[in-house]
Amino acid sequence: RPPSAAPSSDESHRKKNDDEHEQQKVPVPVASQVQPGWWVGGCYSHEIQLPMQQPWAGIVDLTVEFPEKCRANTLNYLCLPTWDGVPCSPEQLEEAAVFCMEARKDWIRWWKQNYSRGGNDNAVDLADSQKQSMQQQQTEQLIPHILIHCAHGRGRSTTVMCAAMVKMGMFSHWEEALEQGIRPSRPVCKLNAKMRKNLEEWQRKYVDHVSAGVGVDSETKRKKGD
Repeated sequence: RPPSAAPSSDESHRKKNDDEHEQQKVPVPVASQVQPGWWVGGCYSHEIQLPMQQPWAGIVDLTVEFPEKCRANTLNYLCLPTWDGVPCSPEQLEEAAVFCMEARKDWIRWWKQNYSRGGNDNAVDLADSQKQSMQQQQTEQLIPHILIHCAHGRGRSTTVMCAAMVKMGMFSHWEEALEQGIRPSRPVCKLNAKMRKNLEEWQRKYVDHVSAGVGVDSETKRKKGD
């Protein structure tokens, strides 16, 4: 078999640039708030101080190789141990997505018990308008924060975050969540073929199938009503 043609100078130059780019170490932030209250990060993400020292509403820990020290900093904790490069199964993705939704609800209950009893005690002698202003500032700062982390905050955590955002109704499809909801704030995120496959299966089983079922049920009820 004749040897393949030698690459052109342009191709060689392009490959050299690509190789150099791969060799460069891209800094990976400890964690990134990809949407208000939604964080993707690595194993030290829980050390981030949230506004007014509030606890995390929920933390999803996907690591096997690191000890978790965040339990004292979160109201809810879910551990789905997976090895580096190995994503959650579609069933685990659904479990994590539902956990995030419930953790946000639990945080709201916590907030009402701790921050909605007339505002700041130190504001007793302030005018009503000042009290309202302080309470509004507290409300703006206090939102439920969800952290999904793996070792470095690139693949496993991003996979789960895609499912969580779709489950919350923030995006209609996991690819939309990835490209529009996560990567703009954390460009180091990347998904391998297995991660994409599991997300596609999760989307089909827990989102598209359910939506189709709701449509069928609604149509059936309408016909019965007629």
